[in-house]
Amino acid sequence: MQDGGTGGLVKSTVLGAALLIGMTLAAQAQFVSPASAPTAHPFGPKPGSAKLWKQQRYQPPADYATNPKWHPYSEPGRIGPKPN
Repeated sequence: MQDGGTGGLVKSTVLGAALLIGMTLAAQAQFVSPASAPTAHPFGPKPGSAKLWKQQRYQPPADYATNPKWHPYSEPGRIGPKPN
């Protein structure tokens, strides 16, 4: 019986067992390794500091509605800036 049936079965069983053992050891190593404390980075924002950062929004000038400088194209019959 040199067709490889028995040898192939033993070989695949051994390789499957080795794969399962390797996966088990890798999963166990992931649970053990985070025991070390994370180190602080010398650059960039600190973790959790995003709560303190407020986004600045555009505030139009106080005279925005009345100043024609801010609305150059709103006069009827006028296209473009005033001629010199």
